[in-house]
Amino acid sequence: MTTIQTTTRGKGRKLLLAGLSAIALLGATAGITHAYARPHDGNGMSAERMEHRADRMLKQVGATPDQLAKVHAIIEAAAKDVAPIEASMAGTHEKMRALLAAPKIDTAAIEALRAQRSTAMDQISRRMTTALADAANVLTPDQRVKLAALDTEHAGRHHHRD
Repeated sequence: MTTIQTTTRGKGRKLLLAGLSAIALLGATAGITHAYARPHDGNGMSAERMEHRADRMLKQVGATPDQLAKVHAIIEAAAKDVAPIEASMAGTHEKMRALLAAPKIDTAAIEALRAQRSTAMDQISRRMTTALADAANVLTPDQRVKLAALDTEHAGRHHHRD
């Protein structure tokens, strides 16, 4: 059973990492991926911080002021849409910890909490993927190629793996 769990977990992790890598490529476009794929405090990242990251990346590829404004609007809309979803997940780690520390394990409650969090994460992922695609469409193909190169360079410096 441990082998099956490890294998399944390993495949799931590889799939997740592959998905995150694909999103990371576009995430450099809008400076969004870091905000939601790896929130530092569990609360994501503010639209202002995402815009700052986006500006830094987009200026490196020669984005116009119009492109910057469009990407900022995309970031603000996505952050606004995602905020209530993130808020709905508040406290789930503590709830899970309490369920697992209880004298009697309530498997159904644990599964319900997992499903709730999974649904919320899927909603966030879908919204952020839409935002990433929208932001990528603001750029020219040449700018997207330059961003891909920057992302590859960044991943190499920070030892990210696919």
